[in-house]
Amino acid sequence: MFFNLSVDYTMKVAIPPRKKAKKHSIRVGVFFVSNCFYYTLITTDDEINSGVASTINELIELLTVQYRCHLQQIVFISVLPQHLIWRKSVYVSQPLPQYALEQQLYHILENDLPKDGAPIWFDYLYRQESLDIYVIKQQSAEQELGKYSPLSLQVLDVLPRTLLRAFRYLSGKSQQEKVLYCFCAEQLIFLVDSPNKTEMLLSQEDFVASWHKLASTFAQNCSSIIILQTAEQTEIDFTVIEQRDEVQILPTMAAGEFITLGCALWGLDV
Repeated sequence: MFFNLSVDYTMKVAIPPRKKAKKHSIRVGVFFVSNCFYYTLITTDDEINSGVASTINELIELLTVQYRCHLQQIVFISVLPQHLIWRKSVYVSQPLPQYALEQQLYHILENDLPKDGAPIWFDYLYRQESLDIYVIKQQSAEQELGKYSPLSLQVLDVLPRTLLRAFRYLSGKSQQEKVLYCFCAEQLIFLVDSPNKTEMLLSQEDFVASWHKLASTFAQNCSSIIILQTAEQTEIDFTVIEQRDEVQILPTMAAGEFITLGCALWGLDV
């Protein structure tokens, strides 16, 4: 969840605690892409439903009529486009108490963030040895929110965490394993996920070229490799990967469906 921060980065109050979805709420992941709205709905009984609507009014009708949801019960979650995000990952040599963590966070925002005077929103993830910081300009975030009006989005997340939740849910992998996840869409995204940190690699090349240059190095110490090819892509030849028992290719699905699944899983222990 992103926090609003003005151009004044000085420490004034503690960062508010990260909110979780209400216990009895209905979570709906929604993502606008290719001029339509993909959605995934998780009911209070943990039933998952996915689909696509051509307009926001059609989506509202689906939720309220077909799924009989009250909009007030729904937590709407979406993801920000990766190209709008400034990201920095910092190695943390020792455990930090909350106040020290906040001090380091604001120090990085003050000294490392490119300055243009624009107000920003930021998010962060602290895990044992790493601190990941995500920043977006407030104007860009508000423009993204406007795409979903009149829906009120409660959560804006970042793509790496959204993809990880969907991968873990579909593969059954836990956060205690070191796993290489491959998201084969218009842009290839490789995520090396371990208990202490997550590394992300992006590639515009095809899978074979990218694998030889990037992923094969990171795959050596991973317990398994999980691959998702989106329905929009032509069939990919995965024989470039050495034969090993730990390779799992997930069923093909639309990129929007996969992303909204990860959005809808926000707030759950995945």
